Amino acid sequence: MQRSQLPGSRIKELRIQQGLSLRRLGGSAFVNASTLSRLEQGKTRCSSYTIAQVAKSLSVSPVEIDPDFNQKVLAELASIEADLKRIEEYQGKVSELQSSIAHRQRMIVSCLLGGQVAS
Repeated sequence: MQRSQLPGSRIKELRIQQGLSLRRLGGSAFVNASTLSRLEQGKTRCSSYTIAQVAKSLSVSPVEIDPDFNQKVLAELASIEADLKRIEEYQGKVSELQSSIAHRQRMIVSCLLGGQVAS
């Protein structure tokens, strides 16, 4: 397979070689037949998950559909890890804000009670 060949055209090639209809492949790969058709025509892009599902249904390696599959999955994992790190940072900031708000509430209540410390 040429490296420049789109995953969709490779899916179509393999599907036809195996005598499968769009509906049959879609059913076994849990992908709508119209979505598969758009993929094959290059009208939409394949996610790594879709490539993996279709490859499994065609009994081939995802790399046979997209030679860059492994690199794309690694890039997706790196993106997920970056998102998780940002979430952790935001959670830390939220905790700091909650502490600050709780402290300010105690101070306000203390002022309202005439200087007595609220617990």
